[in-house]
Amino acid sequence: MARVSLALTILASALPVAKSDVSLKTWPSTAFACGTPSCVAAATSTTIAAVQASPPCIAPCSARFFAMLTAPASELVTFWVVSDGGVNLWVDDHLVVDKGTESGSPQRNLTAELRLPLVGGKVYPIRLDYLRTTGGAPSSLALWWSGNTTAPSVVPAAALTAAPTAAEAARVALKERMLNPPVSWQTFYNPSMGTHVNMPSGFAVQATLADLTNNDTLGDIIVFRRSNPAITYVGAHSYNGSDFTELRLDSWKGRDCTVVLRTTVATGGRDILFLAASNGTACARMALLLTPTMLWARDGRLYAPPAGGAAFAADCPGFLTTSIFPAGAAPQPFPKAGPLAVALPLGGGPVGYSSGSAVPVAVMETAIDDAAARQEAILARWGHELAPLYEPIASILAW
Repeated sequence: MARVSLALTILASALPVAKSDVSLKTWPSTAFACGTPSCVAAATSTTIAAVQASPPCIAPCSARFFAMLTAPASELVTFWVVSDGGVNLWVDDHLVVDKGTESGSPQRNLTAELRLPLVGGKVYPIRLDYLRTTGGAPSSLALWWSGNTTAPSVVPAAALTAAPTAAEAARVALKERMLNPPVSWQTFYNPSMGTHVNMPSGFAVQATLADLTNNDTLGDIIVFRRSNPAITYVGAHSYNGSDFTELRLDSWKGRDCTVVLRTTVATGGRDILFLAASNGTACARMALLLTPTMLWARDGRLYAPPAGGAAFAADCPGFLTTSIFPAGAAPQPFPKAGPLAVALPLGGGPVGYSSGSAVPVAVMETAIDDAAARQEAILARWGHELAPLYEPIASILAW
């Protein structure tokens, strides 16, 4: 067991908990989110003491500490953290330590980016986010402070309580829902409307069109494009961009082939269903092009599974493997777009993909039609005058 220094310390499970000073949540991933569908972040209480303790979590993992801090005096206060992992510290909603990436060193001092003017005796909310991507027991995780009259020291237990205000609890809950939405698959990658992201892992599937006769590709699908290389029309959307989306592509560089892209989610938002239906004389030469990628510098291994029917898959630290299964046509390699890119020919009928497991096209069509009906019911509540205004707002929020 490593010795965990003072201020933010996890008691070993065998030790009695005398006083709840800091509330703690841990996750089996580095994104402050559960890595399995059944995982629920468990909230526990800790006391603050210098003890032989269990680590906050076993890497790869993340831990979030909440507390209410009482200012020692009316003065400018500097905070810093001694830690072996990545750390972000908020005091009174100010991000004072912004070092959310591991350095690889066993222990380091993370000094505040700014000094805060605190009022003596006033209570302030604080939050400390800690993450580790590599193995090994933590050597330290301690919160320090100093001021004009406060000597440099570990923040004492007496200055911290675990009970946040109702407003602070509501704010934190809202922020967590925004960062880790219940619907995992989103269209929050703005450059292309065909790209869907599995949040917060960062694994994404880029969908666009390809011409199998000359290997030409459309590239990013841009919102409301009205000229070459393609004409793009945005259809109905759910506000989160995945419960239901619809997009139509017309006349890509003059080719006679209209393609309608429609999506919804399954298994409570953890998986995506994506379909492309086409119509036109040139569709026999066209294909839906799928390319895997990792966004936002997130860690992940992209690979082609040796068996099982998946076109490609992603292993991301702290998350379940995400596999993408083609539907409606046999996938063809498309090396021009990357070593794992696959093309699904459009000439034989609707094609698409699903995550998690293989889903037949007919099942996806039914699920997407049901999602479209739910979206239409939402629009109908606004009436024929307001619905045309609500729908573009929802599209803006989705993309």
